[in-house]
Formats: sequence, C-alpha cells, structure tokens
Amino acid sequence: MGELLDEFVAQLTDDSLDLDIKSLLSKEELIDWELLVKVYTDIRMTNISEDLPKISKFYNLKRWQEVSVIALIKMYEVMWAMNKPQLEAIAGEVGKKPDTDIGSMFG
Repeated sequence: MGELLDEFVAQLTDDSLDLDIKSLLSKEELIDWELLVKVYTDIRMTNISEDLPKISKFYNLKRWQEVSVIALIKMYEVMWAMNKPQLEAIAGEVGKKPDTDIGSMFG
C-alpha cells in the first residue's frame, strides 16, 4: 500500500523530473482523478450547503468519491477552525480606517 503516493513523492522531490500524474494513473484512474478535481473546484468553502445538492444532482459519484467529497468538507471545517480568529479579525477590519498611518506600498 502507498505505492501511488510513494511514486508521486518521488516525482515531487526529484528536481530533474516533471510532475506527471498521467504516468502514475491508469486511464480509468485518471478519469476518476479528473472528476474529483472538477467536483472539488465546484465546492466553494463559503457555500457548501448550496453547492453540495448541485454536485449530488449533477455528478453520478461512486460511494468512495462521495466519501472523498465529505473528507474535503471536513478539511475545510478544520481549516476554518484553525484560521477563525484571523478570518474574523480580517472581516472586522474591512472598511475601518487605521488608527495610525502605517504607510502603503501604493502611497
């Protein structure tokens, strides 16, 4: 087990090689990979509850692919929880003028 990941890491860490997913996957695996990439790009982190019903209706996913989508959503949840204080701070600062002139690279 882990053979695919080992081969991927070998390509990733070898500066003389170009990363080539096609060389690692069968034709059917490549189709599955491309489908999941498309599904993942269709899920907006801020609109999961709106995007999931569309994905469920639009794509005919296998159960393991649905598990992968749910894992991605869990990853989004963890990322949100880890960055929540920073994201809330940014959201709270939008539209506020700074108390002091800290300069700007745009003058």
